[in-house]
Amino acid sequence: QIPINKTPTSAASPLKSKFLSITPTSAASPLKSKFLSIQWERTTRVPLIISVPGGVKGKSSKPVELLSIYPTLVELCGLSPNPNLEGVSLMPLIQYPYASWDHVAISTLGQNNHAVRDERWRYIRYADGSEELYDHKSDPNEWKNLAANRLDPRHGTVIDRLKLHLPAINLPQRSK
Repeated sequence: QIPINKTPTSAASPLKSKFLSITPTSAASPLKSKFLSIQWERTTRVPLIISVPGGVKGKSSKPVELLSIYPTLVELCGLSPNPNLEGVSLMPLIQYPYASWDHVAISTLGQNNHAVRDERWRYIRYADGSEELYDHKSDPNEWKNLAANRLDPRHGTVIDRLKLHLPAINLPQRSK
């Protein structure tokens, strides 16, 4: 989610028209610490607050990823985009929080463990090939894994669509 505020500086501040703030925050909790190796919504969700001069005040529930911070800064600064970067600019959501958003958010934890989240669905594929699919419209707590029983052909269609967003390059994590 992206709460979008106007600049937090005071009205009298000379920085009012020049201040930009992007704040990804930690949603750490005992639950999150315990299940940090799981790709579920509650462990991968990170609040992101963006404040730009003259920005629209609002909140977007569109799925975004932290990889989009840099392309957003590039666009805000009027620089030429780098086509080799991952992530997309969040400017459409900064300008209108309810804009149509066809992008997904991808979470990765270790090699070949990925979750793909769009506005309605979360698809998870683990390195061992197991899969999970959750419908956040009817199951926001992710209790019912719809990938476990593919009786409904619509779920296979959703899985196939979200699989297209899985990373093509899966490098092993670097050791500390």
